[in-house]
Amino acid sequence: MLLSFLSLLRRQAGLIALLLGSALVYHHFFLSRAYVEFDYTTDHDTALQMAWAGTGEQFSRSCMAAAPLTINTTRAGFFLGSLSSMRSFRLNPMGKASGAVIFRRITVTQPGWKPLVFATQADFARFRAGNNVSSLSFIEGWGWTVSSETGNPDLYLDHFEPPPRDFVSLAKELGRFLLLALLLHTVLKGFAPLVPDFRYIPLLLFGVTLLAAVLAVKTNSGSHPDELVHETAAAYYEQHWLMPAAESPEIAATYSGYGVSRLNSREIAYFLIGKFSWLTESFQLPSFQRQRLFNVMLLACLVLLTVKSAAARLLLLPFLMTPQGWYLFGYCNSDAFALFITLLAAYQLAEPESLLNRLLAGQPAGWMTVVRLGLLAGLLLLIKKNFYIFIPFAGLFLLIEFAFRQRTFSRTALRPVAVAVGIGIAIISIRAGLDVHVNGWNKAAKIQQLKEEKAEHAYKPSTELAHKHPHLYMKERGVRLKELLGEKYRWGGHIIRSFYGVYGQMSVAASKSYFDLMICCGWLFLAFVCLTVLLRGGWSERLLLLNLICCGLALIGGGIWASWTKDFQPQGRYMLPVLPMLGLVLSRTAPLFQPLLLRSFFTLMFLLSLGSFLFIALTSPAL
Repeated sequence: MLLSFLSLLRRQAGLIALLLGSALVYHHFFLSRAYVEFDYTTDHDTALQMAWAGTGEQFSRSCMAAAPLTINTTRAGFFLGSLSSMRSFRLNPMGKASGAVIFRRITVTQPGWKPLVFATQADFARFRAGNNVSSLSFIEGWGWTVSSETGNPDLYLDHFEPPPRDFVSLAKELGRFLLLALLLHTVLKGFAPLVPDFRYIPLLLFGVTLLAAVLAVKTNSGSHPDELVHETAAAYYEQHWLMPAAESPEIAATYSGYGVSRLNSREIAYFLIGKFSWLTESFQLPSFQRQRLFNVMLLACLVLLTVKSAAARLLLLPFLMTPQGWYLFGYCNSDAFALFITLLAAYQLAEPESLLNRLLAGQPAGWMTVVRLGLLAGLLLLIKKNFYIFIPFAGLFLLIEFAFRQRTFSRTALRPVAVAVGIGIAIISIRAGLDVHVNGWNKAAKIQQLKEEKAEHAYKPSTELAHKHPHLYMKERGVRLKELLGEKYRWGGHIIRSFYGVYGQMSVAASKSYFDLMICCGWLFLAFVCLTVLLRGGWSERLLLLNLICCGLALIGGGIWASWTKDFQPQGRYMLPVLPMLGLVLSRTAPLFQPLLLRSFFTLMFLLSLGSFLFIALTSPAL
């Protein structure tokens, strides 16, 4: 009997792992989050924030949600954490501008709990006035009016007790989950033929591409990190072919508050985005949406890559395990192009039948093969600088391959490889030559002068350190590295959190429990990879892992140094170059891994990522 049961468990292990992962995701996104809805009237467009805390805890950004309030709408809402852990609330009903907001009703709901409703004078009287509140009044049939003459008022609900449990609604949610489990079982049966060689990856990646396209057309212009400066930089190339002079009045709008224009960098992404937008003008879409669709198109190209190549599917595995990478392809930025080019370069190393690997093996190569590889080499040097770490990683990868994996380098490949490298160097040289033609040899001095002229006072080079933005030059200010990494500034915490899904202006994110689970899964997955390679791999696999660790640490170290000595910007997207590097290692070491464990880690992190993107990024009213 026991043996039969164990045999059944082995046969259904995939289904059990999928159901457990789905149960965790369902619990987090549907059972452990409350939803608050406001029925309101406001005399000006503003934004509402609510923060919550447990017993003895302080209010923090990780436990905060926000929504815009507009004159033309009467309802707004957002998700909170679980009611079971809340003991106090802070409500900020409006932003910096003075005015008034009238609340007719505030409703808080969560499966398994009775609804919590604030609608009467006695209900609203539970709130305590904090700072900048000019008046509080309640009129029957009209609502509760909060007025502020200075803006930024705050109200507090102390000694909060959760409402009674509602087991009927909990049973209803259980029924929904069982239906979901039945659907997943059916899907898993349908996916069974796709399990070998990870044939399901193209379908999942296609779904992610659709989600990125929805984000691109649904969200407002400029609602994503630095998007306005990306949009204006790309818009320049909708009408021009050459890079601009740094001081040209035509690009004045592209300068940010730092006094820096993206058009003064070497990145080619803005030229390509601008030309794509120019070519698609007949689609009758706003310029910012056409620019965003360029990145969606890049993601669609990766889907096609995974359809024909098993190595590409393994390469894209880490990308599908964090929604932050997906997010890049849903708005206008240059990081998405850099990640795309790096993944293409990694594919050339991972796929045995790629153009590069056929060339290195001495197989006949036409001139188009050499030109395409040369173009890729040139583009690798015309992307965002934090992705340059892939170049030494790729060089060491090839060195390990030829030294330890019995691969031979054909002498006949020397000439075409040299030509491809020459084409890459020529592309860089042409780009640099055109820049000198337009800007002269003193471009660096001009950029420094423009930074002084166009930057806000807190970012001007001439501003005294004491009056600069507090996040600039922290090392010079006497901030110790220990403080930067410790509880005071929490560089590592910010990086990891924003690596797993922070959206908008770094203010839209899932709850703390989501990040705790994702971070735990991420560390366990890395431990699984490292232990498997160390215990079951040979010297070549171990050296590949060492290469990944060293280049990953170099990337992290560069981020720490930049935040300490220049500008404190702990954003997880700067760590995304690790995804193609990790994918490349997985493509070479996949036979070493226990398949069920590998699929289980992937499934859980993909489902969590999917939940974050669907229920946070795509539903946030702030985007």
